Amino acid sequence: MFFLYLLAIGIPSSLFLTSVSVIGLFLVWLFENITQKTLKKNVLDALRDTRVLSIVVFFTVLCVSVLYSEDTIRWSKEIKIKLPLLIFPFVFYSFDGLTPKKIKKMLLLFVLSTAVVTLINFSVYHIKEVPDIRKMSLFFSHIRFGICIAFSMLFLLFAQFKTALFGRVLLVLWFMFYLIFSESYTGLILFWIGGIMCTLWVLPNKPLKSIFGAGLAIALIYVCGVCYTEWCYFKNKAAFNPTSYPTHSEHGSAYLHNFDNFQIENGYYIWRNVSMSELKSTWQKRSKVSFDKKENNNFMYANIIRYLTSKGLTKDEKGLMALSDFDIQQIENGSTNVRFYQMNPFKKRVYETLWEIDYYTAGIAPINGSLVQRFAFWKNACKAFKKSPMFGYGVGDYKNILENHYHNSDLKDHPAFWLKPHNQFLTVGVQTGLVGLLFLVLCIFYPLFCSRAHPLHLAVIFMLFLSMFFEDTLDTQTGLSLFAFFQSLFTFQKDH
Repeated sequence: MFFLYLLAIGIPSSLFLTSVSVIGLFLVWLFENITQKTLKKNVLDALRDTRVLSIVVFFTVLCVSVLYSEDTIRWSKEIKIKLPLLIFPFVFYSFDGLTPKKIKKMLLLFVLSTAVVTLINFSVYHIKEVPDIRKMSLFFSHIRFGICIAFSMLFLLFAQFKTALFGRVLLVLWFMFYLIFSESYTGLILFWIGGIMCTLWVLPNKPLKSIFGAGLAIALIYVCGVCYTEWCYFKNKAAFNPTSYPTHSEHGSAYLHNFDNFQIENGYYIWRNVSMSELKSTWQKRSKVSFDKKENNNFMYANIIRYLTSKGLTKDEKGLMALSDFDIQQIENGSTNVRFYQMNPFKKRVYETLWEIDYYTAGIAPINGSLVQRFAFWKNACKAFKKSPMFGYGVGDYKNILENHYHNSDLKDHPAFWLKPHNQFLTVGVQTGLVGLLFLVLCIFYPLFCSRAHPLHLAVIFMLFLSMFFEDTLDTQTGLSLFAFFQSLFTFQKDH
């Protein structure tokens, strides 16, 4: 049990601990079966169980695709990451000591490990003043860690731990605060969906279901209200009449009016009434930060123009001089909208997402937003998939194929953004085609439906399934370990 407990601690906290525990778990299982002369019997018995086969066969398909892959380094790395899909089903199938008490202990260790990491991340973020909130997650991707937090909240609420209710609620509230503060909205959405599923099947009485259900409903109403409010800023655009724009500023500089660009900020068109010469000379008087400074794919002058637009000011000397020192400081810190400092992180993220979509539909390269970047990634992956839909290109060569297609994509001039699809199904489709996709779906859902799955099992796997639409969940050690561990743990436990 030592390596199982170590694995539960390591998945949300340490890639090293996760690797050590997987290797240790396999070696202990192998040693016990060899010394007891039960290796052949246990392996054959496991392979007769269709639940084991549904998971192992997907791994086998990935291995077969190696035969038509030329990039040895890449395919060996991909297969190494996927090894838990082969190891965990056999280990958990033949493990007889997995009692409900020990399972709850593993889940509790997972929760406590996640809690410790949130405290470390939060402390380091404030001590070192990390500029990008997404870098707050120190040990691996903030999206994968957000999934760990969502799982932890579900376990605290529905796993029936024998711990004080007050302590569990307090920890859930801390996790909720952390997700909101770190802008990990993937984790929040997944928790909300998993919470609905568990509420329907786990809570023992109607009052509890009503209370928890009401909380989830209030959260949904709030989210819808915020989305509608922010959408109004894009719906109610200022009247557009090219003849109504002045040709020069009050100081005589010629204005730039890009009438083919309809990007907006708080309903005002961005690329109207712009005098770059006045902006540069005036900015140098008001700030020590370079006018042409570039940070996070944004130039400082672009931030200045957007911020002035958000206040309905002209982009010239007059507009810039109308800003307060506080406004200048906000721009220097990367703010692009006067409303941002008054908005909570969620409202700000909703507005930024709508702005990204507006930016993308204007035909501009999608390099300034994670959502629109995914649109470009998906579009590129679909083109590659259509060229070899049945068997794909192999786990070794698929990335080279994707990069070749990027030469004729929306990101052709930005090779730094020639990334993987950020969609597990498209990634597997490009790697192994429709054959691999079929076995991936079986790997995810067959163990759930061939036996009566516990609601927590359903919720956890469904949350991981949803995450695969926006992330290459199974292509990272943390994501793959999450899936293989919980799928095997819940599928092969003897007593729910």
